[in-house]
Amino acid sequence: MAQLLLRAWRGNVLLKLDQYKTVLSPLLKETRFEHSLRVSQTCVQLAERFGQDSESLAVAGLLHDAAKYLSPDRLEGYGVPKEEREEAIFSRYPEVWHAMVAPSLLSHFFGIEDRSILDAVKWHSTGTESMSVFSKIVFVADFIEPGRRSNRAETVRKLSETCLDEASLMISGFMMTWLLSQHQLIFPHTLFCYNDLLNRVGKTRVAALLSVPFS
Repeated sequence: MAQLLLRAWRGNVLLKLDQYKTVLSPLLKETRFEHSLRVSQTCVQLAERFGQDSESLAVAGLLHDAAKYLSPDRLEGYGVPKEEREEAIFSRYPEVWHAMVAPSLLSHFFGIEDRSILDAVKWHSTGTESMSVFSKIVFVADFIEPGRRSNRAETVRKLSETCLDEASLMISGFMMTWLLSQHQLIFPHTLFCYNDLLNRVGKTRVAALLSVPFS
């Protein structure tokens, strides 16, 4: 049904947001769908603050977790070729796999070709070096949407009022701290992201930022 709807609606570069919601909803659990709605809304707020395309960012925020409950085998049913299903990442880094395959799902199933959107959904879980402002907005919005109520989220929320680099750096630092505390593998691009932002923000400022308690 969703595929039929997409075929019927395609024609513009981006469909209306409500049309994407209709197709996305069956792919996600209710709580994850509601999270995606909040991320989309937060992306719009950040887009207006930092001078980015709010329509495209609303779509990126909405669809960032579209592959969350899929698997390499299930991707076949959504038109994703085998060589794009990232099976090695699924085996080694299952928690971030949904982000790595999101561009293929959005391209083949949702018909999205906007490179800014595709890049942003790919890096929303791990970050990477040299992220665009557009990608940083999705990265940050996923962490600070109103459903996130931890001290960490509030810290990043305040930083995002003025500086995406500092907000992104905090997320990256928190992420690596948690992974190390859990003796988990760190996806290479998470480290690339941290190192890049460290150089951008400066070590003195980083020392002050990362003194915030992890809770």
